[in-house]
Amino acid sequence: MRTNIIKVKNRPNMFIKELDIYYKYLMNRFDEVKDNLTDKEIKYYLNFVENLEKGTLYYFELFSKIKGFFEDSKSQILIDLEERKNRLNLIKNKLLNLQFS
Repeated sequence: MRTNIIKVKNRPNMFIKELDIYYKYLMNRFDEVKDNLTDKEIKYYLNFVENLEKGTLYYFELFSKIKGFFEDSKSQILIDLEERKNRLNLIKNKLLNLQFS
């Protein structure tokens, strides 16, 4: 019988952690330059957000289809992905407002 040596039960999924790393990077960069963004930089950040949205959608579809694995944490992963999607939408809207102002 295998013994579980990991004491923490509520560990974030590695895919969620990866999205969080990119999100934090994006937010830090955006906060540094948001008042002085050029059109080129806005396009860069919009592209960055769109790539993160595609990655989030990919993970959402992957975890929605998977059977037999991650069943105990699947619902939390899907909730976490939805939350990340909402965060990205907020950033995207801020960028679009800057682009058209």
